[in-house]
Formats: sequence, C-alpha cells, structure tokens
Amino acid sequence: GNVRLRGTARDPELRAQVRGRALVYEEHAPVDIEAVIRTDERGRLVARLDARSQDRPGFVALQTPWTVGQLLRNPPTPERALNAPIALAARFEGFPLPLAQGAPTLDADVELRGAPLSLRGQADVKVAGLQSGEIPAIDGKARLVFDPSGISLDAAIHQAQATLVRAHARVDGTLVRMRDPKRLARTRWSLEADWGPIRLMDLQRLGKHEPPLPGED
Repeated sequence: GNVRLRGTARDPELRAQVRGRALVYEEHAPVDIEAVIRTDERGRLVARLDARSQDRPGFVALQTPWTVGQLLRNPPTPERALNAPIALAARFEGFPLPLAQGAPTLDADVELRGAPLSLRGQADVKVAGLQSGEIPAIDGKARLVFDPSGISLDAAIHQAQATLVRAHARVDGTLVRMRDPKRLARTRWSLEADWGPIRLMDLQRLGKHEPPLPGED
C-alpha cells in the first residue's frame, strides 16, 4: 500500500491505496482486492474497492461532497453527514463468496444518490447457491427502491424451480419523515408475503442439532 498527500495546507490532495493479492480464506478461491481513497478533480473525496476472484470482478464506489481540508478544519456532525449528498454504486456478477458451505455467488447492481436520509435509486442483490447443512442450495434475491414518495422492497427465495418465499413491502415515506415520531405514527406501510410449498423434511433439518466431531468444542 501507499499514501500520498500533497498540495496546500488548506486544500491538500490525498491518494491512499491498499492492495491484496491471492488472499485465501480456508479452502476457497483466492481473492485480489484493491482499495483507493483519493481526491477527484474537484478536490472531493471518493473511495473505491475492487475485487476479483476466479476471473469475476466486482466493485463498490462512493463519492462524497467533502474535501480533505473541510474534514480537517470542520469535521461534519452526524446530522450534517446524514444530509450531505453522496453517490454509491456497486457491480458484481457471479462473484464467488467465501462462505463455509457450498459455492455461493453474488450478483449486485446498486445505484443510489442523494443524502443518506433522502436517497434516490435502487439496489438489486442476488445470492445464488446458499447452503446450510443437508438442506439443498437456495437462491435469494432482493430489490430495494428509494423514490420521492417512499421505499419499497421485493424479495424472494427459490430452491431449484420452486419459489419458497416471496414478499413485497412498502413504506409511504422517506427516512427523513420516519425520523419524526409524530409523522412516523401517521406513515402508511404495507407487507404482503406468501410461502410454500416447503418440505417438512427441510424444516426438520433446520432444527437438527449436529454434535461436534471428536476433538472439536
């Protein structure tokens, strides 16, 4: 890794970079990562994390309104930070996840803009091949949408060709509105969900206790 700071004392330019190559967790495929925090052409701080495993790249990127000089002279309060505009983006496609069981992968497409309390945009996330014990692998996906009038969430869990759970939730209000207890009490919301068929065998497996192997605590 390396850090570079130059420019004037009032508005310095920053570039900090960390690289990791062939990082390995247990017996999973190695992962390459690169994280960078720097000032852009306007002097504002941006951050980006890139990762690659089994030739599958992905990234998370954040743009902020802050300069290094502003953070040093007048660090934002939590309230100011929650009302400052940001931009968050993420892209992953079939990215291998280093989880204990199975060979799960991540797909993600995130594009959010605005202050954290009044975000606009949507986030799509899918995890395929999740496995636990003897239960066959499942896939889960979710879409979170922030629009001017509220927040909605659609989620589903699939196994093979069957849909185990499907849900839709909606809140007719922004995070700003929900911070006010009086307005929160008048905020309309809805939840719809359906599930099944789920095999009784799988429910029994969920509650099954597997004793540790000899020598394990």
